[in-house]
Amino acid sequence: MYINRKYGFWMTFNWSKMPFIYGFAYFFVISLISYLLNFYIAVPWQPISIIGIAVAFYLGFKNNSSYDRTWEARKIWGSIVNNSRTFGAAVVTFVQGEKAEDIHKELIYRHIS
Repeated sequence: MYINRKYGFWMTFNWSKMPFIYGFAYFFVISLISYLLNFYIAVPWQPISIIGIAVAFYLGFKNNSSYDRTWEARKIWGSIVNNSRTFGAAVVTFVQGEKAEDIHKELIYRHIS
C-alpha cells in the first residue's frame, strides 16, 4: 500500500490544527511573559522524562491494539470477498436453463445487497 507522504502531514494537521494553535499561543504567551518580566522558568528533566516514557508505553500499546484490530478486520473482509467470489462462480456454474442469465443476475445482486 502506497502512502502519499506529501499530503499525509496535511491530513494529520487538519484534525489537530486547533490543539496545535492553542499550544503555540500558550507557549507564545508564557515566553512573552518570561521575556518582558525577566522571569526564567526552570523545569527539572527527570519528571518530564518519566512522563515521556509512560506516554510512550501507553501509545505503543494503543498502537499495537489498533493494528491488531485492523488486521482482524482485514482478515474478515478478505474472507467475505473470497466467499462471495466462490458463491458467484458456483452460481454461474451450477445454475443453467432458459433464463439462466436472469437468475445469475438476480442471485448475485441479492448476494451483494
